[in-house]
Amino acid sequence: MRSALMLTVLVGALAGPLAGAPAQSARSAPMRPVLTVASASDPVDIAVLVDASASIRKPQDFTQQVRAAAVLGQGEISNDSTLTVIAFADSQQRDEKPVNQLCPVTALTVAGREELSTCLDSRAYWGTRIGSGTDFPAALDFAMDQLREQGSDRARDVVFLMTDGKMDVSDAPAYGADPATRMTQGRKRLGSTLARARKDHVQIWPIGMGPGADQQELQALADGAFTTACSTGPASSPRAQVIQSSDHLMDSMTTAFAASRCGQATLAPSAKSRNELTVMIPVHARHASLILAKQDPRVTAAYFDPAGHRVPTTGDFGGSGFEAGGRNGSVESLRISDPLPGVWTVVLTAPEELRLEETDLRAVWRPELRPSLSISPASPRPGERVTAVMRLLSPRGVPVTDPESIPEVTARLEVAPPQEEAVEEPLRDDGLGPDVKAHDMLFTAQIVVPADATGEVNFVAHVSSHGSKVTGKGALATTISTAQRPLTARLSALGSTSHPGSTVSGSLFVANGDARPHTLKLSVVDTAQAVSVEPDTVTVKPGAALSIGITLVLGESVQLGSVGGLLRVADASQGGRLVNASFLSVAVTPGPTWWERWRGVALGATAALLTATVALASVRPRQRPHLDRLVLMLASSTWYGVIIQPPAAAPPPRPADPPIPPSS
Repeated sequence: MRSALMLTVLVGALAGPLAGAPAQSARSAPMRPVLTVASASDPVDIAVLVDASASIRKPQDFTQQVRAAAVLGQGEISNDSTLTVIAFADSQQRDEKPVNQLCPVTALTVAGREELSTCLDSRAYWGTRIGSGTDFPAALDFAMDQLREQGSDRARDVVFLMTDGKMDVSDAPAYGADPATRMTQGRKRLGSTLARARKDHVQIWPIGMGPGADQQELQALADGAFTTACSTGPASSPRAQVIQSSDHLMDSMTTAFAASRCGQATLAPSAKSRNELTVMIPVHARHASLILAKQDPRVTAAYFDPAGHRVPTTGDFGGSGFEAGGRNGSVESLRISDPLPGVWTVVLTAPEELRLEETDLRAVWRPELRPSLSISPASPRPGERVTAVMRLLSPRGVPVTDPESIPEVTARLEVAPPQEEAVEEPLRDDGLGPDVKAHDMLFTAQIVVPADATGEVNFVAHVSSHGSKVTGKGALATTISTAQRPLTARLSALGSTSHPGSTVSGSLFVANGDARPHTLKLSVVDTAQAVSVEPDTVTVKPGAALSIGITLVLGESVQLGSVGGLLRVADASQGGRLVNASFLSVAVTPGPTWWERWRGVALGATAALLTATVALASVRPRQRPHLDRLVLMLASSTWYGVIIQPPAAAPPPRPADPPIPPSS
């Protein structure tokens, strides 16, 4: 009985934690080589202009500008980018400079971000005022000089200008003898400065604070400089913002920064608790930065992905790359390549006297999409109508299904026969014509193959999206059938849910109307995940029509969420002619735990041992069990033991137990 009790306790101890523990195989190893954060995105050289004129009367207004500059320095994704911070006002004397470079041009490497964090934290004090006015042309010229002399030749140049007023050089003797002349000359110089910005491809993103800022004047700065955006969408074109006060400066700067990088941004919703912040990263984010403005460097943060795993602040984990910056400053960030989509959580730790309510979290991400195309029939004849369906995949190969997350997608289908003029049709997702359902992110077009088409024909999907980077084209090459198609194939009854290291079963219906056998080659393409199909070769006899069982094999490294791809069926007997191309979509959930796999065996073994022990005990004199020497110890969080502690010395003999009454 003592042995049976020990085994029961042991199995129960194992069952408790293992039954509820989430499966971690999906995030235990990268699915492919991770794109390092350092090479994550095209670099940009940034100059931040901070208003230090006499109208900045509150120290908080200056500090908020400095912290907004820190958001840019820590949130920028590419380690090849640079940033400088410059305070400006005007010059009251001819030998005075209207600018003061607070932080030099700094490469945003890991070490450079730490230097920038130290520099900006040391500048968060009152006493940096230079003059009383605001000399926009001098500030912009100085910023462009720095970007040209110390920036990268292959980086875009961007200037962020913060101010609480209008251009005012009326007290600057460098512009003339009297206020009217100075303002006239100042406007002339500003025109020349903006012309230089256009010529040198420098964007200007102005942000005005308070009632003294002039929206029209600031927009003229944005419009007068280089205006070509990083995408076709209007959101990424330089534009001015005017906010009520510096209290909203961090939000405005985050929005402007994301737009300038052809990205998007979200703020964390209301915190679940005093020390926990959450923010959403969408499925189509290629690179992301979690930016934590924590007011006080003594606040520390731990980051958790949507699967609940605490992620490292440097290195790779579960198919993502991580790199932290500014951990010892008032603004820190965690930059992520290939982030797991979903809700990310940041848990804060701080001394009791600090107010965590003033800590806030932002996410800036760079969307990236890849089109995938399927056509039916897969090998059309000349003059035949073809239905093409295009869907968009995330960098992880996950189908994007939410139309609200990707604004203003436009797509067109192009059919390009060899040495023939291409034919085009729009791909639609409005539920009209060949499109079955509106806004399901399946874009459909029908197109007639040219009557004189022969040989190989390319079907290509061209896609653009405002604010999202589209990589590649959805291209599918097929061969025109010049006679009746002898072989047809159709995918059916494919399972929709599995887990890493498991399989999905389905069937492929094949009909061979030819007088000779055909050999089919099956493969999974258009996916970034470890997915294969078995069998990969099938031979179909002449005249046969049959259903073939197929299995999708998901590797251990396949990540939780959804896996997309294209099942390609080609006829090897006809030079690889495409027979079928069908979209795949499998939901990947956590696999069973140890307890779920072995519960029956463990409970059966326990029951058998209990039965055997009871049987043995029945032939021995009946005694009350003495459990005073049994000690149960939880040895660690990863293994469990039951230890019987022997007595220090032999105990004195116990008196015989009285007989147990039959009624007991």
